[in-house]
Amino acid sequence: MSSASPSPAVVREGADAVTSGLVRAFSDVDLVILPVGQDEEGRGLYPADTVFLGKNLRAAGYRVAYADPPGRRLFEARKSAVTTAVASVALGLLTNAAWDGAKWLVGWIRRRRSGGNPRELEIQITDARPDSSRTTWTVRGEPTAVTSAIERLRPIPAAPLSSAPDDAPLPVTSSGFAQAGPSDDLLDKHHQQDVDSRLASARAGIVAARSALVADADSSAAEGKAREALSAYASALNWAEDTDLEDAVHQEMDRAATWVRQTFGCTVAREGEEYFQRCPVALAHTRVGLSVGGYARKRCSLCGDDLSECPHLPGVAYLVPGGPGDLGWCRVCLREQGCEHTSDQTYRAGLVSTIVEMTLEEVSIVAKPAQPDARLTSISISADDLRRALGDRFVAGMEVSCDRCLNACTGLHRI
Repeated sequence: MSSASPSPAVVREGADAVTSGLVRAFSDVDLVILPVGQDEEGRGLYPADTVFLGKNLRAAGYRVAYADPPGRRLFEARKSAVTTAVASVALGLLTNAAWDGAKWLVGWIRRRRSGGNPRELEIQITDARPDSSRTTWTVRGEPTAVTSAIERLRPIPAAPLSSAPDDAPLPVTSSGFAQAGPSDDLLDKHHQQDVDSRLASARAGIVAARSALVADADSSAAEGKAREALSAYASALNWAEDTDLEDAVHQEMDRAATWVRQTFGCTVAREGEEYFQRCPVALAHTRVGLSVGGYARKRCSLCGDDLSECPHLPGVAYLVPGGPGDLGWCRVCLREQGCEHTSDQTYRAGLVSTIVEMTLEEVSIVAKPAQPDARLTSISISADDLRRALGDRFVAGMEVSCDRCLNACTGLHRI
């Protein structure tokens, strides 16, 4: 049975987006990555998908530039684990080779998003060569359909680029550091360490609370340690979400919470006659978080340079010296001090994008934030809800005992 062909891409012809001056300014490149707008200071605003685009195109053999110089580029930053539905890129094509470059980047974006659901791609293409009419098209659709549309739009037919086929691995330019394979294992190791460190802190807190109960008749110190441990358990669950560790961390957290409730008792947080859910364990059972959106300047963790210009690529491990050194942070663990790595040894490390400056435009509630601990810390509880649960004995302003952890867990609730 043959597979269904992709839906045709939607192609719209629009106004010229590149001036003759821009064409002259970039006469020595194949294509220009264009901003989608400007901020109040006139800096270019670029979609998130373009932060690595320039150096990957250069690595594939194309001469490419951004319309704005380094330091004048702000890239979209959305701190959510959910990929946006449409990837957007604007390009000015200055040579015949640039049309192959436009096709190549479709495959690059598709590979980057291969782990998620099928996504649409929108490319604004301006044929800006000096001998052309500088027509602008907007092409939107599934990656395969967009590639076909680009081939139809190109003014001069040419053979497919053999040096950079759609599914070829990315070539890599010199970076100053030796390469050491892919970095996937490093990401997995760091994630495991994040979960383990939080679990270790939580377990140590429970042990300390039990010891304090034995050593001191005053239980206030023990209770403080125990409740700090519950916050650590909630954080461990945040980092273990959607991994093989999630169920085990969830169950251990619930057991610890039951012990805390039985030992110290729990009350609903209250401010006057207003009530709030602030228990980290109760809040952790509703899997919801916060995502911030805006535009940011981004820096490479390996060299400290503009992320869109330096030669280091995502998904690649490099052999780098340890310790803070000249950057002020360790390339391996990103710590500024208290680092166990030394400058006289090399370690495998992958690129981490760090935000230097950000203009915040929105905060959204999402099912899974990119920063695992970006979670709600307080939810209002209405007096009417408490009255329905407790009956006529409830009077606004009274202390309300919470017995949630004495009951069987109903599972994690996802939005």
